[in-house]
Amino acid sequence: SDKNFDQFHWLKKCEPTDAAVLVIVDHLKILASDLKERFSDLKQIDFPTWVMQPVLVDLSDVSMQYQEELSEIQNDESVKTLFNIKGAMAWLCDETETKYPNSTRFARKLLLTFPSYLAECGFSAVNDLLLKKRNRLDITKQGDLRLKLTKLVPNIKSLCSRHEAQGSHYLYSNYLESCLEFSLRIQEFIELIRQNKRLEAVRHARRHFSQAEGGQLDEVRQVMGMLAFPSDTHISPYKDLLDPARWKMLIQQFRYDNYRLHQLGNSSVFTITLQAGLSAIKTPQCYKEDGTSKNPDCPVCSKSLNKLAQPLPMAHCANSRLVCKISGEVMNENNPPMMLPNGYVYGYNSLLSIRQDDKIICPRTKEVYNFSQAEKVYIM
Repeated sequence: SDKNFDQFHWLKKCEPTDAAVLVIVDHLKILASDLKERFSDLKQIDFPTWVMQPVLVDLSDVSMQYQEELSEIQNDESVKTLFNIKGAMAWLCDETETKYPNSTRFARKLLLTFPSYLAECGFSAVNDLLLKKRNRLDITKQGDLRLKLTKLVPNIKSLCSRHEAQGSHYLYSNYLESCLEFSLRIQEFIELIRQNKRLEAVRHARRHFSQAEGGQLDEVRQVMGMLAFPSDTHISPYKDLLDPARWKMLIQQFRYDNYRLHQLGNSSVFTITLQAGLSAIKTPQCYKEDGTSKNPDCPVCSKSLNKLAQPLPMAHCANSRLVCKISGEVMNENNPPMMLPNGYVYGYNSLLSIRQDDKIICPRTKEVYNFSQAEKVYIM
């Protein structure tokens, strides 16, 4: 009632409520009752004080057979430091056993009483779990052994009210409607079969496949058939299920679901930007079979990008424009289109650049014309 927490350092800091104090008191009463029942025979044991404090003990109070070693301990600086750091647990170190074997042997008999008791309880509990409840419990991974050994009664209703489904499971199973988690459980089962751990595979199936339905149930039935075949079987579909290439499929599925979870596309930002740019300048002229209409300065016409842009849509141009085959420049009022007698049209500035002695050689047909034969073209 007075809430004296002198022996409980952390309780003094947090100032627990009356309800919390009652819970702690009940826990300590159960612990005290358990210790009193099990260690009642320890009261009859003569527990020498030098076992706990060998450095400070008065040697006159110690039995003659241990006085010599304890005297050496009190003058051995390295061992004194060891006891100052580890306390009575220093008796379990190799250094004390080597230097002072008689004292160490006696001290260890007393110190190992507690773990011996825990081991006895543990053996009985493990025997019970493995013989009677092995189909339901996992003593090494899920804390079932700890639950079996303790006398504390868990508040099941409180634990259930605080339980929350793992966020990733909710997102993958509900928000994304993804079967990634189920596929991973299937792969775990397959790996257990591959390692010939068939009993563990059966436990795994009972734990994770009991709620399967629809298409998942059909897949579960298929993989369960692997229990009847060796891991190196050549019979389909079990050979395909054991193929390590399934991991690549799971990697791709994880990436796809992760992109969807974060609302990202499968392609990188660079790829998307590049494709958008190519689509904006892609025209039918870039894909003519004869190749005569391709522009050397057009990115889409280049060999490296022409194939990448092939599945992309064509550019939508509200207004048409003429581009010179020679220079790639737009033909407008500053660079008017000029037509040669053979019907091919080039920009005026390009014709000036290739003119030699007032002669022009058509880049396509190699025909020679006078510069004066080029006529200006007007487009309505």
